[in-house]
Amino acid sequence: MIWKRIALIDNADLEDGSLHAHSLKGVQMKKLLARERKKRLRVKLGEMKEEKGLLHDFLASKLSGSVTSRGSEISVDSRTISAIKLKKLVNKFIYHRNLMSKYWVGLSKDEIRINRFRRRKENKESKKGTPPSIIKHGF
Repeated sequence: MIWKRIALIDNADLEDGSLHAHSLKGVQMKKLLARERKKRLRVKLGEMKEEKGLLHDFLASKLSGSVTSRGSEISVDSRTISAIKLKKLVNKFIYHRNLMSKYWVGLSKDEIRINRFRRRKENKESKKGTPPSIIKHGF
């Protein structure tokens, strides 16, 4: 629906700087374009902050769009890649760094989270097991 409205505004409407009645109002169009420009995908690093620089360099080398980092978060321009493909790239980075046993990647709408696996609490009592039985032969 949005692209149909943008197509109406195409060449003739914007050449002279005025918008006609059949297209969006000027303010609506500015908001729409601003929303499209600001849409970015975020990668939240969680506990993997020490790998931030390496992940940033890896994503920048694989993507043609802008990759920026701030705090424990890396932002990627959403016009260059989809969220699912970005998740796969982050997963590939974790695999190549041999961190698959420590971290897993989750996806929600426009946010990719790198989570740490929780360790299981091992019971020392359960490790003892049962003693081997002594088999007596009747011969």
